[in-house]
Amino acid sequence: MKMAIRFIKSDEYERAQQIVTYCFPWLHEVSDNLTSYKLQYIKPENVLGFYDDESDQLMALAEDIPFKIMINGSPMDMGGIAMVASLPEGRHAGHVALILKRWLEIMKEKGQTLSIIYSHQSQIDQVIWSTATDEKLHIILPNPRVDMKLTTGMMFRVVDVEKALTIRKYQEDLNATFDIEISDQFAPWNKGPWHVEISGGHAKVQKADNSSVECDIQTFSQIFLGYITPKDAVRLGKLKGKELQTDLMNKVFLPSATFNNNGF
Repeated sequence: MKMAIRFIKSDEYERAQQIVTYCFPWLHEVSDNLTSYKLQYIKPENVLGFYDDESDQLMALAEDIPFKIMINGSPMDMGGIAMVASLPEGRHAGHVALILKRWLEIMKEKGQTLSIIYSHQSQIDQVIWSTATDEKLHIILPNPRVDMKLTTGMMFRVVDVEKALTIRKYQEDLNATFDIEISDQFAPWNKGPWHVEISGGHAKVQKADNSSVECDIQTFSQIFLGYITPKDAVRLGKLKGKELQTDLMNKVFLPSATFNNNGF
């Protein structure tokens, strides 16, 4: 059976909504609002579909919602991946993975340097108060002895390493140079190796002949965001290379509390 990936058409919105509400049953409760949102905000060029070539039926889909987010004081274009859904007969066949891989290619073409995908759940067991990890808001409660748990949320990744490093701001008084190679199964353009030179709060990035530091895109994205430091990554065995270079990277990528209050 042959398959095709393409942008959905406006007359396929109803089919798309049926697939999404099947995967997320709680959306049935807000179907009127969903229809209104769909007509007002969803554009065909923002939704990729996976089709059966023989029947031309939409089988799976994912939407890219354009955002801007701040990373270390720099506004960057980000693609928010939402409405990821597949009919049961197509699950575990790699259809969604193919859509997301195609989205990475398109996001790079559109200049979306970063991407975030939200991990949805179809059932809710409890209400959770979300806050940034460095905020100690529990101390303002009448009884601050509350149970607190750190959980994972949205999944962040760098789409275009070269552009992201160039756009990002750095400390004005920092001068550092490192060469890095990044393994990225779904976005091979990120591999490099990259020669990165930091000076005057900006970075110059160009291709290098070889690298002295290596990691995968997941680790690089976490370091770039400030979620973990290069030192953390070395300790965890996720960043490998010459100690002098990893020490320099530790001065470049400082730890930062991550927070996003927009669900999608």
